Amino acid sequence: MEDSEKYEVFFPYAMKKGLDMDSKNLSFVHYTSASNALRILRNREITLRRSSLMNDFSEIDHGEKCLVSAWNSNLGKGVSPDQPGRLAQILNCISPTLLPAVEQAFDGSRRERNADTYLLSLAEHDEAKEDRLGKLSMWRAYGGQTNVALVIDRSPLLRPAPGHAAFTSPVLYSYVQDFRDHFSQLVDSLETNFDRIKNLDRDELWGYLVGALNVAAISTKHPGFAEENEWRVIYAPWLNSSESVESQIVEIGGLPQRVQKIRLYDQPEVGLTGIAPRDLLKRVIIGPTEHPYVLFDAFVEELSQAEVEDPDSKVIVSDIPIRR
Repeated sequence: MEDSEKYEVFFPYAMKKGLDMDSKNLSFVHYTSASNALRILRNREITLRRSSLMNDFSEIDHGEKCLVSAWNSNLGKGVSPDQPGRLAQILNCISPTLLPAVEQAFDGSRRERNADTYLLSLAEHDEAKEDRLGKLSMWRAYGGQTNVALVIDRSPLLRPAPGHAAFTSPVLYSYVQDFRDHFSQLVDSLETNFDRIKNLDRDELWGYLVGALNVAAISTKHPGFAEENEWRVIYAPWLNSSESVESQIVEIGGLPQRVQKIRLYDQPEVGLTGIAPRDLLKRVIIGPTEHPYVLFDAFVEELSQAEVEDPDSKVIVSDIPIRR
């Protein structure tokens, strides 16, 4: 199986969401402060922060509750040893030790999911509807008094880069009781592709299954956040590390912390291309601020320095009315 085929089998929800973005011709957008946007462009790098420092610190717990509920149902492990669930039956046909090994690995990585997983939040962006204004809820939530939105090309982030350990995943919005409907997509995919996955190396199969469960826990949020249409750039060194991701201790908001940095330049040796600012960046939207045209001038100059073509046309000042 090619890497793209494995991705389709083990991450069916992400595959479906990626195809949906293609069909709607959507982009990604990162809402942030003007100072951080400037650092991204000037340093040619993005910073991923720990999941425990997200706006809603309960997000990982919510995802785990959703996953554990599905795992212990007839879809997953089953309600008792005498009544194995659908997933258990699939894995037991390959190896009787595979299911407990996957379960042990997932249970054993709970601390790492909270303490050693690093994220960058993106959102889906409809250029036809949102280029002029941006999204009101996002302006209110991110960036403080000098909001900026970086609109970027979706293609490099949706294309698998097998040699790079960071990856992009859509967020699933679900209540605990509804998550089983989504978990069934994975089980259906494994059943449909059983003849292909049974021939995979056992350790590789184990790795993909453990990865799929961990990504589901990391990328599931309460439906109350659904308006954000969030995707996440995720780096979990305990799952898969990469020399092309740099670990640093930095101070953010007075809090010294470990972050992971990804350089924004092409890395063909690991399959990652099209991420230099001149190729990746489609638009900079200046959000509600007291001095929008000061920021306009600054970002036009910065885009020029980053070799972005026709920078004047790439910077837009939002005229959205907002009260703080």
